[in-house]
Amino acid sequence: MADQGLRLLTLDGGGVRGLSSLIILQSLMASLAKNGAPPPKPCEWFDMIGGTSTGGLIAIMLGRLKMTVEECIETYLSVMDSVFIRRHIMVKGNLKLQGRYDTPALEAAIKKLVRQRLGSADALLYNPEPHACKVFVCARRKETAKLMTFTSYESDPGAYGLLRCTKIWEAARATSAAPTYFDPVAIGSLKEQFVDGGLGSNNPVDVMWKEARRASGAADLRASVACLLSLGTGKSRLTEVHDSCFKFVETMRAMLTDSDEIAMRFWQDHGRELNRGEGGMRYYRFDVDVGLDSIGLEEKQKRAEIAAATRGYLDGTAAEKVEAFEQRMVAYASQTFQLYTMSNEASRSTVVLEEEEEREDTTPDNDEEPMTFTLLTAEGRHINPLQQDYWRKLTEPSLKLYERILDEAVGSFGRVNMTQLQPHIPDGRLRAHYLPLYWSYLSSVKQSLTRGPALALLYMLHLRHATDFEAEQPSERRLRILRRMHKWVDCACGCDRRWNFAQDMGLTRSFSDLTTPCPAEKYMKSKGTWKDRWFNRKGRVVDRNNRKAWLNS
Repeated sequence: MADQGLRLLTLDGGGVRGLSSLIILQSLMASLAKNGAPPPKPCEWFDMIGGTSTGGLIAIMLGRLKMTVEECIETYLSVMDSVFIRRHIMVKGNLKLQGRYDTPALEAAIKKLVRQRLGSADALLYNPEPHACKVFVCARRKETAKLMTFTSYESDPGAYGLLRCTKIWEAARATSAAPTYFDPVAIGSLKEQFVDGGLGSNNPVDVMWKEARRASGAADLRASVACLLSLGTGKSRLTEVHDSCFKFVETMRAMLTDSDEIAMRFWQDHGRELNRGEGGMRYYRFDVDVGLDSIGLEEKQKRAEIAAATRGYLDGTAAEKVEAFEQRMVAYASQTFQLYTMSNEASRSTVVLEEEEEREDTTPDNDEEPMTFTLLTAEGRHINPLQQDYWRKLTEPSLKLYERILDEAVGSFGRVNMTQLQPHIPDGRLRAHYLPLYWSYLSSVKQSLTRGPALALLYMLHLRHATDFEAEQPSERRLRILRRMHKWVDCACGCDRRWNFAQDMGLTRSFSDLTTPCPAEKYMKSKGTWKDRWFNRKGRVVDRNNRKAWLNS
């Protein structure tokens, strides 16, 4: 999680009224745009995004599928159009309630979306990337009504097995399976049934507090939060969850919980304290007060009314709060940049003069761990001897060491400049001559590098140091690939492997011991003859989908 304070986003449930949350978020994110550039994606700005019901679906689109707000609005409206088609039969022959809207259409729409973004409809919600935006969605076990939080990160040890196998579409279906609207969804080997998380937790701000505390490990979460943004949908909805039609009305009455009540309780428990002190406001709740309460969960034709009411709210009742949020976030961004610059100055003070660098002894003391860069060798595990092309010599063990060097240099900040990296390059000539030279191949030496190009820089320095390979200026095509060098995507076959195509051929890694064969891995290791490729057509398809997902990640 972020070193300079956690930035957290929660999204209430509300059916088509989720559009209101997205319009508010779009307005707030616009204040973060600089010098005419588009605003950052929510997944790039927030450390954790959580939601309930359709707010959970939005959380997945913004956080796990890495959409811009504009992309999310367009996709969200498209999904609403395809699923809110009324079915005529609500009660089955056994007097059990059946979802009155098109559940298969909802499931198909989500799967199509995941496939388009990640290459496989069955991609897992779990994302082991250490610096990825964390995502959670709320659902409830149908039989007990107990809250279940599906997460993209390590969370509840008691639900480890279920969380590690849950697909993105399953989590999205679970959080949005509002009784009488959509059918429950069965997940896992035990086929446990889950329904909409909005049944009692339509405003997930209190769930966010628990999840952020658990994920960050912060002893005092209040001191660690830079911003907690809670977005409502104008009105909230919402104990075994009964599906008998005779008990439905009674059950729904018992479960109705107002999002405003949750917001008020959170304000009393934590929000008031977050907004005290020199740091200024850190908790922001936006919820349209007039114009949305009469719009039903499924009234997709009223999107113009939703937009008008939301924009009126932003320009009226919420105008001062919007301005306060924008000032807070702009100041926060400036403060973060100053801290970043100060760390650069501190690093600069440790750099030895160039003349002394040529003579310094880089052999570590016996009681010190060796610098990570010195672990990189010319051996086959670090430089692939079977490949002649310069960029195809990259190996997964080397990439792990490059990632480790960046983590040591800048932690999870995400960008690195030359003075931060210099102390981690032990060879004097490499540091003084080749570091700025290769940096200029990727960007201006005065600019910091994002994680992908920074990994590429370490690769070039490694090859120069270990083999005397001289790097050439990358082509535009190669630069586009290198910008994604830090990206890993789930294998389309669902085998729990992850793929990276920075060296064109395909690198694979896993966070568990795998015995399941992977057709794409078999395809990659084949001799490449027409016979190999013909008899491994499945592997070819999986490989193609993996590459597409990586390029779109």
